Parts: sequence; C-alpha cells; structure tokens
Amino acid sequence: MDWARKREGTWARASPNNDAQAHRLKPAISGLGLPCQVQARLKKLVPKKKLRFATWNIGSLTGRCRELADVLAKRRVQCAFLQETRWKGNKSRDIGQGYRLMYTGSPSGRNGVAVVLSKDLQDGLLEVDRYSDRLMRVKVLIEGSVTNLVSAYAPQTGCCESEKEAFWDEFEDVLRAIPNSEDILVGGDLNGHVGQRAGEYGRVHGGFGYGQLNAEGVSILRTCAVSDLAIVNTFFQKKPQHLITYRGGSHSTQIDYLLVRRCNIGKVTNCKVIPGESLTAQHRLLVMDLAIVPRKKVTQKRNPRTKWWLLNGPRLSEFIAEVEHLEISSPHESAQDIWSRIHSVITAAGKRVLGTSRGGRTMDRETWWWDDGVQEATRKKKSLFKKWQGSNSPEDREAYGAAKRACKKAVARARSKSLAPLYDKLETAEGQKLIFKLARAREKATRDISKCLCVRDAQGKLLYDAPSVKERWCTYFEELSNKQHPHNLPPEPPPNLGLISPISPDETRIALRHMKNRKSVEPDNVPIEVWKAMGSHGVDLLTDLFNRILTTKEMPNQWRSSLIIPIYKGKGSVQDCSNYRGIKIMCHTMKLFERIIDTRLRSECTVSECQYGFRAGNSTMDAVFALRTLTEAYRERRRALHMAFLDLQKAFDCIPRQSIWWALRFKGVPEAYVDIIRDMYRDSVSSVQTAVGESKVFPISVGVHQGSALSPFLFNVVLDVVTAYIQDQPPWLMMYADDIALVSQNRAQLERRVNIWKDTLENGGLRLNVAKTEYMSCGGADSNTIRIGSDRITSSDTFRYLGSVLHESGNVNDDVQARIGAAWAKWREVTGVVCDRKMPPKLKGQIYKCIIRPVLLYGGECWPALGRHTQELRVTEMKMLRWMSGVTRSDRIRNSFIRGSLGVRDVGEKLQECRLRWYGHIMRRPMEYVGRRCMNMAVLGGRSRGRPRKRWLDVVKSDMRANGLTVRDVEDRAKWSKLSRKADPGKSRD
Repeated sequence: MDWARKREGTWARASPNNDAQAHRLKPAISGLGLPCQVQARLKKLVPKKKLRFATWNIGSLTGRCRELADVLAKRRVQCAFLQETRWKGNKSRDIGQGYRLMYTGSPSGRNGVAVVLSKDLQDGLLEVDRYSDRLMRVKVLIEGSVTNLVSAYAPQTGCCESEKEAFWDEFEDVLRAIPNSEDILVGGDLNGHVGQRAGEYGRVHGGFGYGQLNAEGVSILRTCAVSDLAIVNTFFQKKPQHLITYRGGSHSTQIDYLLVRRCNIGKVTNCKVIPGESLTAQHRLLVMDLAIVPRKKVTQKRNPRTKWWLLNGPRLSEFIAEVEHLEISSPHESAQDIWSRIHSVITAAGKRVLGTSRGGRTMDRETWWWDDGVQEATRKKKSLFKKWQGSNSPEDREAYGAAKRACKKAVARARSKSLAPLYDKLETAEGQKLIFKLARAREKATRDISKCLCVRDAQGKLLYDAPSVKERWCTYFEELSNKQHPHNLPPEPPPNLGLISPISPDETRIALRHMKNRKSVEPDNVPIEVWKAMGSHGVDLLTDLFNRILTTKEMPNQWRSSLIIPIYKGKGSVQDCSNYRGIKIMCHTMKLFERIIDTRLRSECTVSECQYGFRAGNSTMDAVFALRTLTEAYRERRRALHMAFLDLQKAFDCIPRQSIWWALRFKGVPEAYVDIIRDMYRDSVSSVQTAVGESKVFPISVGVHQGSALSPFLFNVVLDVVTAYIQDQPPWLMMYADDIALVSQNRAQLERRVNIWKDTLENGGLRLNVAKTEYMSCGGADSNTIRIGSDRITSSDTFRYLGSVLHESGNVNDDVQARIGAAWAKWREVTGVVCDRKMPPKLKGQIYKCIIRPVLLYGGECWPALGRHTQELRVTEMKMLRWMSGVTRSDRIRNSFIRGSLGVRDVGEKLQECRLRWYGHIMRRPMEYVGRRCMNMAVLGGRSRGRPRKRWLDVVKSDMRANGLTVRDVEDRAKWSKLSRKADPGKSRD
C-alpha cells in the first residue's frame, strides 16, 4: 500500500490546491524515456530561479552583524526578517558578505525589527517605511514584480491587551494599504500558536502546524484570513525539529512565521526550520524557498575614466613633460581647432601617465578585520552549540555560554586592533582633513536607498527596465528644459557697439585660482586641476584660446554638451522625477571662461539694491535682519505690517533666452559680450546620467545653465530689467535671486502690488506659482488674506524665509525650535563619527564646531534672544556633547569638563559673539544700508502700556555692557573683534 502511494506521488509536500498533490505516475528519473528534443530543452522551457527568505528572532544584534552575514551567506538567504534587534534609531548599514541591514528601534533599546537584503535585491529597493519598533515595511522590485517585505514582532506574553490590540490594528492597516497588484511577504515573531490542524481556517492554514491553538494564534489566523495570507510553514509536512521555531528549557513552540499571498503559495517549493545555527540560543532560523521566473539581465557598460586624482602625486612631473610641447595657436586656427589639439594631447597624456579605471569594484567593509582568531572562536562556539542542542545538559550549556562570551571579546579585540592605525592617523594634520570624508562616507552608508533604478511615468506606472527608465528621465528633463512661457517684451534698445579689451593672463590666473578642485570632469574629461598643474604655460594657452573666442564669437562645439545629474530633494517619492533637481555638469574650461565673462559683466552693469542674491557684500542675513527689524519697529508702535512671499515657477529653467539678450542690451552691455553669451547657448544639448546608464542626447532651448558660473548674474539682470518700473525701495521689496518678499503697511495696497508683479513677470516670460505664494499679516487684527486674480493666497502665521522662520508676532520661538531640529538632523548624519569611542575627543569637537554648531546658530545674529531661548540652545548642545563623550548626567561629570575635553565654548557665549559681530558689521556700513535704514526708521503710533517687548538692539546693548564695549568702539575693528570674540578653548591664540 505504501509502495502504491509513493508510486502515485501523494506524499508530495505542497499546498492542498497545488498540482503536486494530484494522483499521477512518477516521471522517469533519468529522463531516458522522453524524446531527445524534450531532454535537451526541459530546463529552457521553464526557467526558474529560487529565492530564499528567512525570519529570525535574533535576541540582540549587538556584536553579531558579521556572524549573521556569515550565516545568511552559508544558508543562501537573499532576504531575512529580524526581530528583537534591540538597537536604537532608524538607519541602514552594511554587515558584510554584500548584505545590507535596514532597522528601526525605540529610544529605550527594546524590541526592534530589521530587514536584511542581499546585493541582488538591493538594486531593486524602492521604499522603506518604519512604523514602530515592532513593524516596518520595505518595498523591493524582484524580477519585475513589486514586493512588500514586512518584518513584524508581535507583543509577547505578559504585555497588556491594549498594546497587543494596537499592534494588530496597525499591522492590518499596513497590509490593507498595499495594493492587490503588489506581492506581500511577511516574516516575523508573531508570538502565537496557530495549532497543528487548520480547522475553520483551511484556506490560510496548511494543516501541518505544531502545538495547540491559543488566543494569540487566533489573532494571527484572523489577520491572515482578512488579508488572504497563507502561513507558509504550516503547508509543509515536516519533522518536529523542522517545525519548532522556539525552544527554551522544556518548552518547544512554533511562534515565528512566514506569510505570503494565498495565490502565490504554489510558488513556494520548501519551508523549514534550520535548528543548527548558534547565533541565538532560543529562536531558530526559519527559511522558505520561492520559485520565480528570472528576467534577462543587461550588464551596464562602464566607460573608463582617467585617474586625475593622481595628478598631484609623483607622476606630476611626467605629465608636465608630456604636455609642455603644446604651443600657442597660429593666427589662422579657429577656437575649435585650438581646443581639439589641446584636448587630444591632454587626455592622451592623462591616460598614458595616470592610467584609467572602470570602477565598479566593491569591498566587503565588514571582512577585512575578521582575522583567524575570530574565526576560530566562532567555529568553537558553533560546535559547542550543536553539542548542547544534542545533549541538553547544563554542563554543555555552560560551556557554550563561555565560548559565546569569548567569541564576542575576540571580535571586539580584532576590530579595535585593525582600526588603531586609522585613529592614529586621524590625530595628524593630514588626518583632520580625512575626518570629514569619513563622516560623509559613514553618513552615506546609513541611507536606505543609495540609487533608484525604477521611476514612474507621467501616468504613475512603475518603469523598471533600463531603456524605459532612461527614456523617462530624458523625456522629463527635455520637457522641463524646453518649456517656454508666452512673453511680451518691449522693443529691444539699440546695441552698444563699443570695443572690448582682450583677456589678460592676470584675469585668467585670478579666475583659475577661484575654481574648485575635485569636481566631476564630464563631459570633456579635462579637469581644472590640469590647468593649475601646468602653471604659467597653462595660463598662456588658456588666455590665447579665450581671446580667439572673443575674436571669432564662437566657442568649441565640445563645450555645448552637458550632463544632467538628478539630485534628490529629500522629500516625496524617490520614483517621482519631479522630486529631483537637475544639476548640469559642464566642461571645466568653459566654466573658467564664463567666470572671466561674469567678472567683466559685473563691472559693466549693476542690478537693483533690492537684490541680495549672488552679489558681493550681500547675504541672506541682510534680508532676514531687515524684515525682523522692520517687524519689531511696527510691533512696538502697534501698527500692522503685511508681507507677501512670491514663489516663481521653475524660474531658472523656464526663463526665455530672448529675455536674456534683451535685458543685457537694456543694461548697455557691449554687443560683443551679448554675441558671446548667445553663442554659449546656441545648439546646447544635454543627456541625463541615471542609475541605469546615460540617456540619449536632447536639445535645450530655454532657461539658463544650472551649475554655470554666469547663470546667477544673467538671471538677476533679467529679473531686474523686467521689474525695473515696479520696484520699491528696500525693505519694502527684498529679493534674493527668485525669492521675492513684498512688504506693505496696507493689505489692499499689497494685493494691488502682488497682482502687478504677476502681470509684469508674465510679460517677461516668468510665471508666479500661486499655490506656493504665501501671505502673512504682522500685528493685524483681521484674518483676511489677499487674492491674485481669482485665487485666494494661503495665509499663515509663520514663513520660512531664506532658512529663517519668521513669525507674525516678531518673536523667535519658532526659529529657535527649527534650528534645534535642523541641528539634530545634522548631528544624526555624523553620529557614525562623533559617537565613535575610538575617535579622539578634540576631533569630535572639531566636527561639532564645523558641521553642527553653524546649523544650530544660523540666523542667531538677528535674534532678540531671551534667557529661555539661550537655555534651550544650551540644553541641546550639552545633550549632543554628552552623547559624543559617551557619558550621561548620572555620571555626575561637570559640563565645563566635557566642554574642555572637546574644546567647545558655551553656545550662549558664541551666540553673544554672533550678535556683536553682526552689530559691528551693520554700524560700519553706510547709512543707506537696509539694516541701518530699518534700525533708524521712525514709525508713527503709540506704544502699548506696560513693559515693552525686548528688541534686538536692547539685547545687543546688554551684550556690549557685559563685554566693556561702546558704540564708539565700532570703528576700531581690532578692539571690537578682540573684546567680542569668544574663542573655543584649546587654541594657542587665546
């Protein structure tokens, strides 16, 4: 009888509705009975690929990352769901063997869940949602199918019923929000027994469970029934040791589960528990094999790149010898011929002397310090664990515990020994530069999504194949770069036919000195470091080339190409192209030429004094201080003040180029410069560098170049000329590039001004974004807003203007809280360095002073800060410094000692220094300066009864008395700086 059942194949371990349980004869094992054509094509007809998923309650992840990666690699696991990680925070990190860990935890360090992805699945990562320390979801594209990977950790026995109900409600909400078109894969420790038999839940329970059903198990079955999820490890008949997921003392239970959509249970080929892994003593590894149809992979071709970073090394002299034969051009050569000759020699010499690299090589960051001693300790621990599992004796358990502790110590010693040379180097002068690179690298390693291989089209459909992705990026930027609004410009003024002087070597040398190093060299592969390395010979070649361009009014054709790099804005979906900002990478030599032209144009024409963006001697603080001081003056006299903050729609990308030539002629710029700038934009083309390769080339006919040295000035000129007849005096009009603030004493007057600005901007080819334009009334009693045409403008009591939060009452509470939040966000970016116990304290302090404190005190020079504001900043700073030092308040270490060890001055004193420095800057400016104009403004009206609110000038006067300064000391810059400066401890000049 048994032989007959085996022959008919009824012992197949699969789901009840799967064809594997149908009565059928066994196929020929050898395949000799099949036709020869079928024998050869059997595997090709149905290509299959198995992915292994696992879930594991890890107990604690501290000190186990490398060993976990070894276990996952050994068991060929592509995705693992982890529970009870007991880690704080929400980050990602590499754990070795190509695996990447994404985790979430509570501030207390309890609970915690994580998802681990192999290298193959990381490229398809779409989203990471962290709901709580017990639930997270990772959306991944697996072979063209969107799959939601959910890691769950249900409240264990002993938790209150309200906590359990809250978890299951949230879990069901997460499952309900996933569309039916997407797959679901859940792995977790659900802390419930679903029982051995299916009972009334036969659709989701396979009938091969373990143990007795309990109340928590009923919750699991009900949730699976509602979401139509199958409990995979109940669909396979296994021995008890392959069903038990938890074993503690005399208790053996099944509480860890893997869930999939019921319609996909037929794709699961196996599911079992692997009891032999020693990473945790109680919970066992549960794995599942899922068969999928693989897609054909296209290998991305990498273009070789010259190793220009070696130019400052010992090969510099050899490179100079290769290019020193370049000569000045002959009179009959065009700019195109000159550049072609120079370009070919420089690129050939760079490849021959410095070499090329294709990149793409990865290094396992968690294996290089894993020495033989650690591996031997790990092997001993594993062998003792298996021995204890077999005997279950107290002696073997004690031996396993000792081996486990010894292994943890071996890992710590090996890692500390391997990193010692790095930390020694960081204390040198060269290492202090390396510390910032290390901070950026560690912060980048904690990001969930490093690159996005999938995007959505205009209709929201997800595109995942490389040609469609590149086409979508190309279409988006092509539409954006060629969308021109209707415009109505006045007749062009007559051109200025005056002569221009040739470019001198000194102009080239000064512009070259201001160019930054280590920038991307696309698309002509000639970095600016080459010209700096060539010295005076390079300056002569550049000057000759630039003068030839001035003469012929035509630049080389290679300079017309650019490469657009999409930069994620940090908000919204990463698959939406509109959430990216395109930055153009242009030829370095062209940007050098643009810088020379920009310097000359700024001396030829000026823009309005209302414009504070991209102008020497002006900054964001000038505009912010003016609005804050104006608000204080009107608040003191109980007068209303009305502000409108205008937002231009894609201003740099959609500005008509006809407006550029018209504005330059209106400013009286010589026609020779106009012709040169028009040639810069003639036949310009670009392509998009995506995560799956470079897109095709498309033309650009609208807007200024993003990332160009000349573009900010051209935009300022166009905006200045277009609005020349409607501009007011500052502070009633404040402009910082395309950020425009209109201020008025009357709401109706402000409404008329805004509508006039809208019509004027449209005549110049610019568009006002009405949806993002906001209105704020300071001190007004009514709650009305203004209208732009028929649209009502959003009215708010706060507005973030140039990074500072302005409030209608004039106080700085919201801005202080915003700065504290921004400082914590920046602090979290560098926690990989500042919280490293091996890092020298002085270097930690330097990172804090250079990266975190400027964010905390941004705009602080304009604050009329009260004592409570300063105390809030002090509390924030001390929390950061204590965490950086690894101490808490219970350690009873004085703040002064912590500040001294890190070399950090009290933030309240640094805030005072900022105010005094800004006051001295204002008082040394002429009387026409907008800051002094606002301070001396006489506002009509009477003060309110009672004590007046503290003004910024009152706080500054108090600071001056505390530091022994008077108004007469302002002109003595050396004395003012000496008495107002609050230097950080540990500096020799103190």
